[in-house]
Amino acid sequence: MIDYSVIIPAFNEEDHIGKTLCQLHLASLKTDLTGEFIVVDNNSTDTTALIAEQHGAIVVTEPFRQIARARNTGAKSAQGRFLIFVDADTTVSPKLLKKTLKLLLSEKIAGGGAMVEFDTPCHFPAKAFLCLWQRLSKAARLAAGCYLYARADAFKQTGGFEERVFASEELHLSFNLRCWAIANGKR
Repeated sequence: MIDYSVIIPAFNEEDHIGKTLCQLHLASLKTDLTGEFIVVDNNSTDTTALIAEQHGAIVVTEPFRQIARARNTGAKSAQGRFLIFVDADTTVSPKLLKKTLKLLLSEKIAGGGAMVEFDTPCHFPAKAFLCLWQRLSKAARLAAGCYLYARADAFKQTGGFEERVFASEELHLSFNLRCWAIANGKR
């Protein structure tokens, strides 16, 4: 039985996907749950899919290049009762994965996300924007960015990621999950 599915949309991510999957595998060793890693090849023209397969990921294809559709395609293939969406260039620590699974196992949480941190130095405007975004998303309780998670049943019942938009699809999902959570006595 698969407890959680990590879904990674990827378009031409051969420079990052291997590291991301290695870190996820290491993080998964620190949990008692069984997970699967699904890379959604979003019509890449490089070796992203091959590298993902070499790192033990299930690779599915979504030819239409849109992150919302790629994430939804991965979710349709997922067998886990919990879904975790990670960008292909994102490092997930064992602590973050463990905390996510603990929250979801509590049965009190419908979904959420994590704050973004850059792993390399960046210029002041990027730092300032990130700081502003972190404050806004925390105040508004919006999970957005490179790491999101949800109960699979909540995700399916809310319709998943909004495919009519090409950006901010995670904000739509976050709002819909919040509505689902309230209706179902969750957070």
